[in-house]
Amino acid sequence: MERGLLGDFQPQGVGYGNSLLEEPARMDMDTSFGNLAKLMGQYANQAYQSATIPSRAISGEYGVPSVNNPAFVGAGQQFGMDFGMLPAMATSVMARPAANTLRMGMGGSDTVSGGARRLPETDELGFYSQALETARMLPQAKGTGEQFRKMLLGGGVKEDEITFTPELEGLLSQPKITREEIVGLLEENRIRPQETVLRSAEGGGDELVFGEPYTLEPDYDLIAFERDDILYDLDSYGEEVVGQMVEDGMDIDEARRVLNIYQQEGRQSDKLFAIDKQYIEEAAEVLARQRHAEDEYARQIEHPSNIGYTIREDYDGYQVFDSNNNMVDRDIGSLEEAQVIATSHASGRGLLGGEGDTKFFRFKERGGGNYREMLLQVPEYQGKSEDFVYQSHFSEPNIAVHARTTDRNFGVGEKGLGDSLYVEELQSDWSQRGRDFGFKSQEDSDKLEGLKKAFESARDERVKVQDERKALTQKALNEFAESKGLEVRTSENGEVQLFDNDNLAMGGIDLRNFMFRGEPVLISRYTPDGKFINNETASPVDDWPDYYAKAMNKVKEAKAKAVSAEREYDEVYRKLPKAPLVKNTEKFTEAGIKRLINQAVKEDKKSIVFSSGDIQSSRWDNEGLETFYDKIIPKVAEKVVKKLDPEAKPSMRYVEDATGDVSGDRFVIQITPKMREEALRGQPLFTAPAVPTGLLGEEKMTGDEMLRAGII
Repeated sequence: MERGLLGDFQPQGVGYGNSLLEEPARMDMDTSFGNLAKLMGQYANQAYQSATIPSRAISGEYGVPSVNNPAFVGAGQQFGMDFGMLPAMATSVMARPAANTLRMGMGGSDTVSGGARRLPETDELGFYSQALETARMLPQAKGTGEQFRKMLLGGGVKEDEITFTPELEGLLSQPKITREEIVGLLEENRIRPQETVLRSAEGGGDELVFGEPYTLEPDYDLIAFERDDILYDLDSYGEEVVGQMVEDGMDIDEARRVLNIYQQEGRQSDKLFAIDKQYIEEAAEVLARQRHAEDEYARQIEHPSNIGYTIREDYDGYQVFDSNNNMVDRDIGSLEEAQVIATSHASGRGLLGGEGDTKFFRFKERGGGNYREMLLQVPEYQGKSEDFVYQSHFSEPNIAVHARTTDRNFGVGEKGLGDSLYVEELQSDWSQRGRDFGFKSQEDSDKLEGLKKAFESARDERVKVQDERKALTQKALNEFAESKGLEVRTSENGEVQLFDNDNLAMGGIDLRNFMFRGEPVLISRYTPDGKFINNETASPVDDWPDYYAKAMNKVKEAKAKAVSAEREYDEVYRKLPKAPLVKNTEKFTEAGIKRLINQAVKEDKKSIVFSSGDIQSSRWDNEGLETFYDKIIPKVAEKVVKKLDPEAKPSMRYVEDATGDVSGDRFVIQITPKMREEALRGQPLFTAPAVPTGLLGEEKMTGDEMLRAGII
């Protein structure tokens, strides 16, 4: 640090504490002229140093000439003050004014009591506002809002910080404002993130445990579809059908003969008896059931939990049901994610653990201690319309990024990483939802309320008419059966069927097609002694009760309206409000990494180690996570780390913790002494500083000394 005639050479806006001008005030009344001469000699030497400032500025030592370059402006101020004050020095030496009268700062005040250089004003999470620190150093006291905007941006302030700081955009749009107004507004309205930390109890607290999966009852509608597919393509499946008919008791030649008639002339052929068609269609259904049972995408498998929650998987993905069999979520991509959603929902209902317990303890690598879930939240910001809560993970609102961590020891010695903060997961639900569905505009917000009412009205109407239809279904079925002289029976598996003289007249599939899809079907007729007579066609147009036909039409109309209203509402609802730190992957990743560094430094960790992309991809069935953990995190981390220590070299390396639970290639940030010092002084929430942190005016204290002194 250089010294000028007025003390330490500092950038603009920094107060000149302990300057040489204060020395005369501390001299005794009997100061000798010898000592005075010695003091003036020191002034002369420092005047020479100040005289070299212009040539050094021209050579580029102080960076680009700009009012927004603190180093350049500070050098100019030092030169101007030193040579502007020379004529007054002798008088000041003899007059010996009180020390306090000569404490001064240039431009915006950036001193603390007593004239000491000030640290950036950090919050408890280790973040400071770049906008506030830059505003305090601005050399211009008054001007237009646009002038101040340019100076803020030139000083390293990000557009996002201006956009999301409440009322700042409005102030900077004014024709005349002052530096003090900007500083005052930022002191009051700066973005202040908060953090909720969920900690695990010994062993991780209560968990939602899932037992062995089992296959559910077949999907009869799907089996019927597969049966019809077999009957439609007998060229391909004919031999299989014949084989099954033979297995059911028909002679092979007879089986081939009747199947050929069925294939060539259709099931209405008068050459076929009812028993022939029954053999063929039952054989096709048996084959369809076999295909269904063997098809892992068609089967419905249920995973039961210890408290009644279930996860069902089929060809559409996974669905979560609560203990009352109400659907919680659907179309989930992996079993692990479905387990997370079920655990979160159960915890939110108070069925697991207690307040403050972690939610996803089981979704980590083996071992490790002090498991935590750190939720970085942004409660207030410009443009906020409503809280963002992604219930499938955490119930806390406005979580910009969350990190799940454990403490691990990765060995000692030259190659060891020592006590480390291990990052089990780094994620932003807010950013993810915004990326998938976009961010809600004001125009969308204005439309949302009306769409919500329309959707709710359509949904209520759909429920109403469905209830009406359910009430009429049994009545219509009974009336239809009575009009045809048939008997209604329910099988052991709950399937409704119609019988004629104790023989099956209409199966469940045909009955459903008739009642709910409006398809004509055949009624098989039998004599009292059980002999087949013929097939009779039942038509919904002729045989449906009139009231039931109307009820079904109302159901179709209500369903169509509800689906349309829900789709329109959902398109708007899924668009999230714009918010700080979540606009894209790099923004939330940068905020998360800064927070992890601040935490690791305060806990005296030697390194930060990240879980690998292959582990995350396998756990959540998402190949994109390999790119995030193995490429995006290292890229963003290098940018953050280089601002703290240009010599630091975060890298991918082989690690193994002391317990052997975690080993393999992991991305590692080693905490260097320089990183530690700079992180303890604070990091900007929105951007890395435009100039080294030291130019913000820290005292001559180490980061550890400041931590012990309670300054940070």
